[in-house]
Amino acid sequence: MNTHVTDVFPFFFQLDLGSDIVYTVFDEDKNGVVDLDRQTCTCRLFQLEQLPCVHAMIAIRHRKCDVYEFCSDYYSSACWKATYVGVVYPLHHQGDWVVPNDVR
Repeated sequence: MNTHVTDVFPFFFQLDLGSDIVYTVFDEDKNGVVDLDRQTCTCRLFQLEQLPCVHAMIAIRHRKCDVYEFCSDYYSSACWKATYVGVVYPLHHQGDWVVPNDVR
């Protein structure tokens, strides 16, 4: 087991370099096993947010990769702009809305 201690962020992490792709990151709260090829971590934040969690960030920095390569395209400015390319109609004042009683 090859380990590396890093002081990235305000915490100290211990990194188990099991391979070039799968890393075990030990921290004070919960550990994470990160697979950078599959973009997963056992803390599940990497999958849920589709952004690197703190464990993935440690592994990405260790590999000297660009963190943005591991972020979903949904967070890109091009995707955000494409969301609003169509017509967005403004709403009337909230006091003018007709809301059915069963919805209130």
